[in-house]
Amino acid sequence: ERDEPLPEVEIRLRPLSSHLTASTHGGTTNTHGVLRIRHLESGTYAVEAVREGFERRARWRATIQEAETTKLKIVLPAESVLAVRIVDESGKPLQSGSTTVIRVDEPGSRSVRQDADGVGIARTRGLGAGLHLVTARASEAYFPTSTQVSVAPQATTSVDLRLHGRATLRVKVVDKNLMPIAGARIDGTAKSIEGSLAGWLAGGLIRANGAGLTTDAQGVIELDGVPATELAVSVEGGPPTTVRCEVGKKAEITLGLP
Repeated sequence: ERDEPLPEVEIRLRPLSSHLTASTHGGTTNTHGVLRIRHLESGTYAVEAVREGFERRARWRATIQEAETTKLKIVLPAESVLAVRIVDESGKPLQSGSTTVIRVDEPGSRSVRQDADGVGIARTRGLGAGLHLVTARASEAYFPTSTQVSVAPQATTSVDLRLHGRATLRVKVVDKNLMPIAGARIDGTAKSIEGSLAGWLAGGLIRANGAGLTTDAQGVIELDGVPATELAVSVEGGPPTTVRCEVGKKAEITLGLP
């Protein structure tokens, strides 16, 4: 950003034009901050510049013309760092945790995975300032959590993400005469976790004992692996009913339809 030459920057060119071969070209800048890449086919390329301590984003494009020299000036901002402390419900750090971070305000961004260290902190470097979607995971005993974080420019942004254990949820749907209703569709959300039962099931985060989120012949659906927290569950778009799920236990709720 100070307009000084930056050596030892790794440059990668990725073909964007459909007629180009899929191979990646590149190299490392010299002491003058310059890299010359020869014998490129004409077309458009995405350009990525990587050096430790600087922002890592494939945000440049270069269009190469036949028999011409194309010059591209890249200005690398200093990096932003996101430090995510992954803890369980009691606040204990989870050393087995990891994060996946992707920028949401820039189309085409790639996700970055980072393992937590010995104190449960996953530190992702090379980010740019802006809005990022962060997903924290640990072992299968914990339900993943996602949230959006605004990363500060050229600084370290620190957040805590709390992972809930898993539980089982059994829902029964009945009519006004307390007779079971087959084929009723349920859904639900958790206050502190993004998404819904439908999205979690589609993403493989939870499991159902039947056909999706519809009740069986006995008016029942059972879901394994739901987050052990308060869930707001509804049937056929009706008003939600709150049920508390506890780790390793089965929570049961009965919902009525007119």
